Amino acid sequence: MNKRSHSNLKAILIYALIIGVIVFVVSRLFSTSQQDEIENYSEVIELFTAEKVESFVIDGNNNLIMKIRDEKFDKIYVLKDIDYFREDLGELIEEQRAAGRSPNTITSPRRPSP
Repeated sequence: MNKRSHSNLKAILIYALIIGVIVFVVSRLFSTSQQDEIENYSEVIELFTAEKVESFVIDGNNNLIMKIRDEKFDKIYVLKDIDYFREDLGELIEEQRAAGRSPNTITSPRRPSP
């Protein structure tokens, strides 16, 4: 390779890298997962016990989608087993509902606007 073609190849690779980084950043910014994803089940329990969950829904993919008081976006946690969730928090949720301190079960979660 001569010096000029080596220089052109280097420039093309740099531009491709820059474009790749830009596409990655833009896709992360505008992805529909502007909802906060929770990684630890203990955080889910904390949100319910602290009565921060205003409402929630469990969708067909076992996603627990929670509307949190005073927060802009929903929080999402993928339940490993719905029965464990009911066993851990079912009684607490019913007590909160009976005392008028919901969380209400909703049929559709809030979606962040693009």
